[in-house]
Amino acid sequence: MTRASITFPDELKSRIDRFLAEQKAAPSLSALVQVALEEYLNHQELYDRGYRPAKGSLVFKPIEEGDPGDVSQNHDSYLAEGLKSSL
Repeated sequence: MTRASITFPDELKSRIDRFLAEQKAAPSLSALVQVALEEYLNHQELYDRGYRPAKGSLVFKPIEEGDPGDVSQNHDSYLAEGLKSSL
């Protein structure tokens, strides 16, 4: 295993200290940094492959004029219509 020295800006160190203080079983600083780097690198791989996280959540709205009766067959067109109106 490789050892490394890391310098944190004061604000980041304060945030880390607050986070660790709020944990019932706080991990070591080393474990926290290892997990954070793993998460960052995993997300970077997805980003490099074209993945982009959603900018918001998908909201479903009820149909105002009643059940059209063909939703199970034409769900894609209904979804596209709903997305157009929310943009």
